[in-house]
Formats: sequence, structure tokens, C-alpha cells
Amino acid sequence: MFAMLEKNKKYLSKFNNLFKTEKALDLFMEERDSEVWVEILKYYSSKNKKVQSRLSWKDVADDVFSEYVRLKSADSKWMSKCVTCWVVAHWSKLQNWHYKSRWWTKYRFDMDNCHPQCFACNIAWGWNYRNYHIYMVNRYWEEMERRIWEDVSSMTIKDWQYQDLIEERYKTVVELKTAIEKNSKKKT
Repeated sequence: MFAMLEKNKKYLSKFNNLFKTEKALDLFMEERDSEVWVEILKYYSSKNKKVQSRLSWKDVADDVFSEYVRLKSADSKWMSKCVTCWVVAHWSKLQNWHYKSRWWTKYRFDMDNCHPQCFACNIAWGWNYRNYHIYMVNRYWEEMERRIWEDVSSMTIKDWQYQDLIEERYKTVVELKTAIEKNSKKKT
């Protein structure tokens, strides 16, 4: 058991930015299920374009939450729909789009603010705000859309809050993937 912890500790120590000191790494290893975290960091760090030494909890949380949002709307054939142009595509081909920018930490991980959107709407067509506004008003009514848009209050998220969010959403992502796999196997 001790050897496995040391092995995981060596792997986790690659992420210099996540653990500022050796003591922080020791604390993390004591508090968290290290096997799950090694799996999370291997999966999301390989997908992340940034250099591993510059990876932060916010980057990992963004990746996990993005996958969660896109999988949440996927059907049994792994297909999801863009909320602005209604193009149906594999969930991995879509992007997580924020109605109010990710710059606003308060709404960065808010499910009412985040929806799947295709690359064309998200990047090429300048975020397709007109259609997204129509979607938000139809889905949440104007009061909700106005609440999100007019709220200028800010908040900060601590590392432990990012870690809790990552752990919670990652478990849900794994559950969603297994449920979709089961449903797709039943239909074939």
C-alpha cells in the first residue's frame, strides 16, 4: 500500500502548479482518494493543451465541467445538440459555451449559464449571441436571463472548492458514460 502511495505521489508531483509545496502534496494525498485523482489528472492533463507544469485546478475543473455539460445532454447514441443552430453531433465534437463569460467566476460552473454548442456557433460565428439569447429566453424566461446578465457580483473559488467540484463532476461523468454505454448496448 505504501509503495502505491509513493508511486502516486511521484506521479502527482509532476503537476508543479497544483502543489506549491511538498506539504501540500502530502495533505492532498491524505485527504483525497489518490487512485481516482491519478486517473483524473492522467485523463485531463493529456487532453489539456497547456504544459503540465502550468496546469492549475481551474484548468482541470474547466475540462471536467465541460465534459459534464456536453455529456448531460447526450442521448443513448452519444449524440448531443447545439443549442443555437440545432446541429446534432457527437458530444465530444461540441463545446461548452457560457452565456455569461467564464471570466465571471460566479457563473463559470453554473448549469443555467452553460450549454453545448458547436464549433461554428461558438467560434466561427462570433458566439452566435442572437440565437443563444433566444434559446435562453425560451428555456429560462426573461427573468432568469436578465438575472444572469445583469449580475455583476463576483466571487473567488479556493483550490479545495475546485477539487470538490472536480471530484463531484468526474463521478457524474463516469456514471453518465456507463449509463450511455448500457443504453446503447441494449438497443443493439
